[in-house]
Amino acid sequence: MSGARQAPRFAWSDPAVLAPIAAAAGLSLQETTVCRLPIRAASAESYVERNRAHPMAMEGEELARQAGVLEEIHEAQIAILREASEAQDELRIHSPYAVHRLSGSSPAM
Repeated sequence: MSGARQAPRFAWSDPAVLAPIAAAAGLSLQETTVCRLPIRAASAESYVERNRAHPMAMEGEELARQAGVLEEIHEAQIAILREASEAQDELRIHSPYAVHRLSGSSPAM
């Protein structure tokens, strides 16, 4: 995992990036609202542990275990969450996200 190159992330929250893709699919971007999702837990460790039950995490965890990097991933997750936390005595972060309202016609069934 160390030193792995990451592909650039798609800018889902950027209306200028999303609008042409929506248009190509026959949709029109009507509105974008940018929000901040509060995420809280007793600690970074408890947050990581709690989220291990998420179906995507479960699938990824099995692959990481097979590759022998599961512990490295958990340590990196905890370090990133600790650094990002807005509080010292708990995990408290706000994750930005965007809600896009699209319109378009549905294909006839």
